[in-house]
Amino acid sequence: WTKFRQFQCFDQSQLIEYRQKNVFGIFGSDSPIVYKKYQNLPPHYSLAIQLDILLYKNTDDKKSKFDYVQIYFDSTLDSTFQIYNQKGFQICQADKIFTYDKKFIHFGDSIKRIHSNFTHTNENFVLQFRSKVANEKIGNGFGIKNIYISIDTCHESCLSCNGPTETDCLTCPQGLPLLQILKDKIIGNACNCDGYVKNNQCLTECDLTKEVIVQNGNYKICVENKCADANCINCENNQCILCEEPYFISLGKCVKECPYNSLVDNKLCIDSAKIPKHGEYLLQALFGQYFASGELGRAEIVLEGFNQQQFKMCNDVWLLGGPFVGVGNRNKDIFIRKKLKAKRAFYQINVGYKYYVIDDTKLLIKTCLGNENCDFNNNIQFTEKAQQSCAHYGKQAELFNYYKEFDFRGKLAESLNEFFIQVVVESQIIKSIPEANTQFFGFRELYVVIEYCDDNCKTCSNADKCDDCQNGYYLLGNQCVDKCPENYIEQNQQCVSCDESFKCKRCITEGYKQCSKCNKMLNILSNFCPK
Repeated sequence: WTKFRQFQCFDQSQLIEYRQKNVFGIFGSDSPIVYKKYQNLPPHYSLAIQLDILLYKNTDDKKSKFDYVQIYFDSTLDSTFQIYNQKGFQICQADKIFTYDKKFIHFGDSIKRIHSNFTHTNENFVLQFRSKVANEKIGNGFGIKNIYISIDTCHESCLSCNGPTETDCLTCPQGLPLLQILKDKIIGNACNCDGYVKNNQCLTECDLTKEVIVQNGNYKICVENKCADANCINCENNQCILCEEPYFISLGKCVKECPYNSLVDNKLCIDSAKIPKHGEYLLQALFGQYFASGELGRAEIVLEGFNQQQFKMCNDVWLLGGPFVGVGNRNKDIFIRKKLKAKRAFYQINVGYKYYVIDDTKLLIKTCLGNENCDFNNNIQFTEKAQQSCAHYGKQAELFNYYKEFDFRGKLAESLNEFFIQVVVESQIIKSIPEANTQFFGFRELYVVIEYCDDNCKTCSNADKCDDCQNGYYLLGNQCVDKCPENYIEQNQQCVSCDESFKCKRCITEGYKQCSKCNKMLNILSNFCPK
């Protein structure tokens, strides 16, 4: 930073994250420009940033009504905040001060929460603040807190790119040629590395003392050797198969606890999508220690009503949402949406997520698969209560797990179109909590698992029981077949058994009581087998 200073907020702050905590600043008229340059970023195609701007004490007279704080990303102006005389909150200073004209005036602080996501490819990034603060007598100005910057990186084979895959390359390392290839019916640009890929370079070898070689599509990639983990007792093929107590095995690594979307069997975390016979993820997102807008984009999640920051840290847990997420909604509900499409017939959808209730807010949450298949707060399990909220001092935060199996038996594949979570903003919540505090909540670890029918089913009751078949197939028992076996006739898309009372071995297609061949060496007589 071009200037570095810290200020400790007072011990009566209304917000727990500011209560006796440090703020970067306060910057006033002596610091009209403050910036930091982030250098040597790895190859990437987009950048997301969020931060808090503390407007400290605001201003105290009309002469300074044009005071402002501006935020620049590189050389581009992103936001301008006017500093003006207003009643704020007890955030970083006492609620009243003694001004130069001997009057007590309320100059509470206010917070502006910034979130931005934009295309960015430069290896350097400059975060800059420009301000104009006229009145120094009361020490007003601005502070900065909670800066989070994330980038969406290129595939390791690319030197620069416009997307995350190996076919999104714009330039290649070491001057390697850029080749046009066809993948998933889309023409893209890929780099031709005949060696080993690591950290956006093409190498002649990997460091086999710390790494192993993994084939990923057309590339051989140097990756971390999981067997080098001190908590791994036994390892095979770079997959840990036995961990020290109390660790669990998840995706070949030792972890302290299994992901929420898994079951535990003898210290092994079993992915819930692999438990059904034909289970598959339609959505699996927000499981990392941190996540940002890029992950929402890749998962094709659309947000509605998230008026300020999209993410927040709450009791050391990173959330989608958080305090102040619904500021200014005024009875407009908040949505998390995801379009869904089934590849073939299915019978069940399993939905799970974790959500935090912050500041004892009473929430009504609808979890829906389409507008007619909704669940209202019914399938939740209380997990734990935090001693402190991540918003207001003296409040609490609670963690819940949600899980529901939505029944789609007898419905067609086309009946699935959308998954959404709706936070219902009720009028009594608005009245009981100041508007700036309305709807404090957070989500993470979202997943949707579809349980498909067996191949060629049109509808089914479960993975092993077809109820109807696709055109060109016939129901035989619980399965759909393309041709009925001997001793069966094709009728109304079903395989109907020849009438055993007539001892048919083969039927005439015009009717299942007429035979073309008899069992037990009997001779056929007028299309019937003698008894």
